[in-house]
Amino acid sequence: MAIENPVGVLSRVLGKPQVVQPWSFGDDASKATCLWTRGGLEPLTKTNPVGAALHQRQAALGQSD
Repeated sequence: MAIENPVGVLSRVLGKPQVVQPWSFGDDASKATCLWTRGGLEPLTKTNPVGAALHQRQAALGQSD
């Protein structure tokens, strides 16, 4: 089972999530998304990162999408 939700309140209820970015999986976008998994689901592994350095730089400057 997996629950997906933007960064926010659910962390207080469900505990620490895995936080993923679309650009870590080949999509040229940035919007942090939290995943809580149960029942033996493995955490996602980054594949085909797109512009990771650019997104990190933009986030540091407060310019992410």
